[in-house]
Order: sequence, then C-alpha cells, then structure tokens
Amino acid sequence: MSTPSKHTLNRKVLRDEKIFFYDHIHESSELPEWFRSTSQYMRHIRKKAPTDSKKDFKDELETFRNSGQDGKTAVASGWSLKPSRETGYMTRESFGKSVKRTSAETEMEATLVDCLRVRDLAIDLRKKRSIENLWVPLLLAEFFKTYKQVYDTEDENRDLYRQWELHVDLLWNGCPSWDTFTSPVRTEPKPDIAYLFPIIDDESKIAKEYRFDNDVKNFTLPVLSELRKRERVISSPKTSLLSCDPTKPKHLGASDLACFPWTIVEVKHDTDNSGTAEFCYCQAANGSAEALKMREGLAKKIQDPKSDALVIFSFTCVGPSVRLWLTFRNTESKNIEMRCIWATSLELTWGVFALRTVIDNMHEWVYKRVKPEISRWITHVRIGPKPKTTNTPDGDEVEQRRRARSVAPPPEDRPTVSPSVQPRPASDSKISRTFMAGNTVPRQPLTPSPLSRHSAPPPDTSKPASQSNSTPASARAKTVARSAKSPKPPSRPSAYTIVPHDKTTPASSSLPPKPASCSKNTATSSKDIAALRDPESPSARYPRRSNRRTTLPNGFKESEDGGDDAADDDDFVLSAGSSDDEADEGYASGRGCKGSKSKRRVRKSNVV
Repeated sequence: MSTPSKHTLNRKVLRDEKIFFYDHIHESSELPEWFRSTSQYMRHIRKKAPTDSKKDFKDELETFRNSGQDGKTAVASGWSLKPSRETGYMTRESFGKSVKRTSAETEMEATLVDCLRVRDLAIDLRKKRSIENLWVPLLLAEFFKTYKQVYDTEDENRDLYRQWELHVDLLWNGCPSWDTFTSPVRTEPKPDIAYLFPIIDDESKIAKEYRFDNDVKNFTLPVLSELRKRERVISSPKTSLLSCDPTKPKHLGASDLACFPWTIVEVKHDTDNSGTAEFCYCQAANGSAEALKMREGLAKKIQDPKSDALVIFSFTCVGPSVRLWLTFRNTESKNIEMRCIWATSLELTWGVFALRTVIDNMHEWVYKRVKPEISRWITHVRIGPKPKTTNTPDGDEVEQRRRARSVAPPPEDRPTVSPSVQPRPASDSKISRTFMAGNTVPRQPLTPSPLSRHSAPPPDTSKPASQSNSTPASARAKTVARSAKSPKPPSRPSAYTIVPHDKTTPASSSLPPKPASCSKNTATSSKDIAALRDPESPSARYPRRSNRRTTLPNGFKESEDGGDDAADDDDFVLSAGSSDDEADEGYASGRGCKGSKSKRRVRKSNVV
C-alpha cells in the first residue's frame, strides 16, 4: 500500500491518538460482556466435517507444524486449525460400511475438495515468496467476493436490501479525522479490500416502489448528501457527497456511491520479518478506526445506540496467515481498541473452510444487526427533534445535554423564595399565631340561618328575665380573664337573640366607620365593639371568621349580650332538631334570598 511521504504510521503514532491493537487470540472471558455475543457468532462453525476426514486433517496439521508459516506459534496460540473433537465431525451411529453416504456428507466432501485446491494455491504462493499483488487476487477470487459472485441469480428485492460494495485499493480522503481543524500525523487509510453499503439510486424502478420504506430511503443519495451538508454526518470515506448535486448522480463514480464501511482487509506477502506483520496490523487499525468514527458520528446524535452495531470487522492476511479483528471503543478508557478474536492458516484444508464460514457469518451479522440499526439512526436524525449543539475549545461540535436529575441539588438545598421577592412576614398571615406552628385552622361552626329560627320552640317564661337575658358584670369579667389566660379561641354563639324595639336605633358615636368591603346589610355587635376598644381581649386576638351580620327589619334590635345566653320571651332560637352546620346559602354568602326576606317580614308583623 503506497502512502504519502509526509505522513507515517506505526504503533507509537496510533498510541498517541488513543488507538491500540492486541494481537493475541482473545477468549470470550477476556472481552466485555456486550462484546461476547459478536465474537461467539463470528467464530461459530455451523457445518460439520465427515468422520472419515479426521485422519487427513491430522496429517495436514502435523506437516504444517513442522514446515508451515507460523506453524509452531499457531499450534501454541489456539488458532483454528482443525474441527473440535466434540461437535466438529458428523456422527453415523449404527451405520455399516455398505450404507450409502447422506446428502450432507456428499456435499461436505465436495466442499472440502475445493478447499484442498485453494490450500495448494496458498502453499505454492508461500514457497515462491510471491509479492502482495499476487495474494490479493487469490483472496478476492476465493474468499472476499463481490455480491454478484455470491448471488449469481437476479432478485430485485434481495439486491435492494442485502447488496454490498467491494472496493480495492481505494484512498479514503474524507475521513472524520481529516475533517477536523488539525489533521493527524498518521496516513490516510487506503485498504487493500473494503466492504461498504451501496448508495441506492432513488431514480431506479425498484427504489421508487419502496420509496416509503426507510430502510431504502435512508441509503439514497439525497438523504446521505443532506446529512453530510446539514448535519455534518460523514457517511462516505470520499469527499464527493460534500460537493455533489443529488439531482445529477451520473457525475459520481462507483467508488463515490458507497457509504459506512464495515470491513477492512489488509494484505501483506509472506515473510519472516515480524515488522511486516505489525505494519499490516497498524494499517488495519488505522482504517477500522476511521470507519468506527464515521459510525459514531451518526450514533452520537441519538440516545442509547446499540453497542454491537458500532463494531468494525478487520482481516489481516500476512501470506497464508489470516486473523480476524474486531474494532470498538472501550467504554471505560474511551480508547479505540482492535482485538484479535480468531486466526487460521490457508495452508490447511480446514483453515480454508473455516475462513469461508467466518466470512458468511460476518455477512449475516452485518445485515441482521448492523444495517437496520444504522437505518434507525438515520431516521431519527432526519425526522426526530434537532438537538442543540455547541463547540468545544478544540473545535468539535458536541450535543448539549440537560443535566440529569441524579446530579441536581437535593430539594432542601434549592431556594424556596426568589431572591428578588421579599418573603412575607408572619404577621401578615391570616392564620392566628397560636395555630400557625401547626399549619392548621380550627374548624368553626357556620353562622346559623334565619330560616332555621322559624321552627324554634316557644321561650321558657319560668325563668326571670335577669337570668335569661343578661349575664352579671362580675361573671363576664371572670370569663374574659379566663379567656385571656387560655390560648383556646372563644366559641361562637349558637344563635342570635332578637328583641323588639323602637323604629329608631340609637347610634353610637364611638363606633368606628364601616369598612368599604362590608355591605350595607351588616352591623357591628357589642362584643365586636368591645374587641376593638380593648386590643388585649381574646376576641381581638382571635377574630371571627366573618363579621357580616344581617340588618334586622324595623321594630327589631339586637341584644347587647350578643346572644350568649338563653333567649328572651320574644326571641327566636334554633330548634332542637336543627343543626349548626346547616347554614342557609343565601344568608351565609351575604347575597340574601326572597325566602329569608319574606320570613322576616312575617315575623315582624307578628311581633308588632
């Protein structure tokens, strides 16, 4: 692979840019938990070898260990060199030698014969120490095939959803790292072989029929070009989408109509120099890291993308020695890591067969787990709400995220009153000082309705008027003194005492003027007057809930004692069956009603 002279690529350069690779074979237990399913799926060999081929595999492995490239290292490092003992071979229970072979055994034998042919070609190239340009055609013809080579029959529906592009020796000049303000020191990727998704021609007949399917529309040229220009989502390793006109796709070449690379293949000729193999690994890490950044640029615009859809596959072929790598970003260290999970040799028949199976697994995984997820991300960016972005000091555009509730200050630390608003003093509260600490108000009986007095029992005339109407001054003074000591609010009268009087009511010059909020039908009782005169009295400290009183008709007056005692001879009192809680709606609200007025007129005429 030719690279520009002003850039370089080695392990140290990659390490400086937080890109690492690990070449030992990783077991599942050495990988992150979310990563293990991908590794197991890729290494799964779904077909079994015939039992009678076991001896052939054993002889090949012995020859490879003694004279093959990386023979001793491969045997000691756990490469896939032969079928597993338990599940790698077909079982034929109770079958004799005369029994005919099954169709599966016949098909598998034909497959192994073709694998033997490829093995001989690989051994021949290694012995001749052939250059890199001779290894690439062999790999393209026998392993990394184009879509048409795998599916020779035409199927428009399958072609629309499962087709892939295979590019050879293509320079990636539009990668995310070179789109930033400072270009990296490492070289631009130029993989020997690369797998990408094709950009669909939206003017084709089959694309027009499926134009409402997001899995088709999201991979068309207008959508990807708009994402590149408006959302700065780099989907193609080429710069063509940035300046292209979606209405004129004919100006773009086949190398431009591909997006989101998902597999990188780097090839080197066989050699005993360990530096050649390491440089091949560096090239694979460089290309797969850029492919990962392309996909991450789209995934960061949504919440909770699936991690297994962010994995990039890489193959390194150093002569006949082939390794499979998975590139991902470590969630803890935030470094890009390329880890080797599988290896084999093309000098073995089983190695050729196993590599073909792994490539088939890769195709299924990509079109089952990766492409649908990428389509979902594109749909979210196209249709979903546009997140707010900001620029970091380094010039990177990042999404603004709201602070999580878990990191917000606790409720007791949050201010309850705005600094610009002064808190209201406790004296302004409508709740009495006694009940303010408990944050409650005692329940008070409702004002009795005048209509309820209609059913009052006749007055008791057996008691003298002095006992029924008035309370001695000494007793009233003791009551006031007792109330002043106790914080308990005084109880309200259960009824009004009404007595007839002259048409003229003497006016007290000492009474304060009525508040503007009071209606003309209200009057001030004697107890209210006393409370106004003496601010230290319990009535002043515990004001009544409502001071509205109904003005009595001419010929009636209110008693001076406020109705605390029994009724006079001509008074109306509540009946025993009435309830204090049953207040007349018209009277309690101050609006009055025709019924209550007519009742008062009747009572007036009776008294007169």
